[in-house]
Amino acid sequence: MKIDKRILKEILKFQIDLNRLSIAQRTKVVNVFKRAYKEIKNVSDADIVQLSARKREAIIKEFGDVAGKALVDIADELRDSVLPSIAELQFKATDKLFASLNIGLATGTLAESLVKDPFINGNPLAAHWAKLSQTTQFNLSAAVRTGVVTGESNVQMFRRIREALDISQRSAMTLINTAVHNVGNSARDAVHAANQDVIKNVVWLTALDSHVCELCIGRSGLSWKNNDNHTPDGHSIPFQIPPIHPNDRCVLVPVIDSELLPPLTAGERASSFGPVKGDITFKEFLDMLPESEVEDMLGVGKAQLYRDGKITLRDLLDNSGEVVTLEKLLKKYS
Repeated sequence: MKIDKRILKEILKFQIDLNRLSIAQRTKVVNVFKRAYKEIKNVSDADIVQLSARKREAIIKEFGDVAGKALVDIADELRDSVLPSIAELQFKATDKLFASLNIGLATGTLAESLVKDPFINGNPLAAHWAKLSQTTQFNLSAAVRTGVVTGESNVQMFRRIREALDISQRSAMTLINTAVHNVGNSARDAVHAANQDVIKNVVWLTALDSHVCELCIGRSGLSWKNNDNHTPDGHSIPFQIPPIHPNDRCVLVPVIDSELLPPLTAGERASSFGPVKGDITFKEFLDMLPESEVEDMLGVGKAQLYRDGKITLRDLLDNSGEVVTLEKLLKKYS
């Protein structure tokens, strides 16, 4: 199913803007955690191992409070400022694009409902932040108690604390990146839903690089009808709005009624090789890669089945959209 190059170009430009916003927020996360670590180090100059149990517990609680406040600050800015601006930017970009094509689309003002508490992997974003806060406090507590049991010096113990904070920092950055793309894609889907008379289908566009997972490879190029049920078009994979996993960069691209648009060439899109044809399929991209990269993406066994022509990319997923194991593929196709 062909995608108009102007639509593709604007969507990919918007994705670049999303990446910039995400990078800016992740940079802030690094700075917030740096400040949190400095605050934690300033809590006590005494040898923590030599403190009484009561004083140690008080210090552990203070460590947790500092880290918890850092996470709250990050989550609040994301919810109150960043995500609403992303939804509004998406609507404005959509209005501008389709106005240039002389097509009037309804966008409405859905930003508030989209960002109130977006869902990621089946759970609201607030629940992910709450879990991360709990995990961070648990890991900080474990770092101190392990240091006490093993008789570590403050230097050794704070190295362990730094490692615990680094884990939480990476998790926070992943949450931000996923939430940013979640709201961007949800805003676009809201536009699709409001314009079923113009947008007939949506097509899954997978990033063209070696970091893509099988869940996204198997969905590459698949189409769903733009109706209330999002009926699969020519396959049985259930509809989902990306991101479908942390750090997922896939997007759904609208296919406009051909009578409303003149035929156009596909244009170009980015890949790890540089610009490639805009209508390149993931199979064509995969066939350009060296065998070692294909094996990194699919695993050695599945890559061999693919090279031998025994499976297609569609065979990587079952009818429910879950990844099929190598064992099942070998049993079916060997």
